[in-house]
Amino acid sequence: MMKLILFILAAITVAIIALNFHRLATPIGQVQDWAFIESVGGMKVERAGPLLLVDCNVSGTETITKKPTMQNSGMGVQNLSHTRAGNKIFLTVSTSLIGKGTSAKCGNVDISNYPPGSYNVLYLNPDGTTHLLKKVTLPKADE
Repeated sequence: MMKLILFILAAITVAIIALNFHRLATPIGQVQDWAFIESVGGMKVERAGPLLLVDCNVSGTETITKKPTMQNSGMGVQNLSHTRAGNKIFLTVSTSLIGKGTSAKCGNVDISNYPPGSYNVLYLNPDGTTHLLKKVTLPKADE
């Protein structure tokens, strides 16, 4: 009788894992697209002196700009990259399994070496398309 109970519990566990497999199928270790960012609660940016404060949480446990539709308890931010081209600042998020030294939150970007001016901050998708996050102005050093 005990073997039957253990077998049933094992079968239930396998069924639960199989039903939730789509959560495990989220790409890990690669740049995520805007659809993924929205599914985990969105992203917003604010300028604070020489930094862009990038607010996002890839675990999907926090509403940033919209209510999350997916949770990833084992996922963290591998890299928040940024590049500048003219008056555009492009951000991308790469994810990985969360581990020592990683966080589910995006963090900040140092823009202190960017020249003064107005910039569009955009999320850059792997396919090259973009999503406008915010327009920011970097003042001259004496302002």
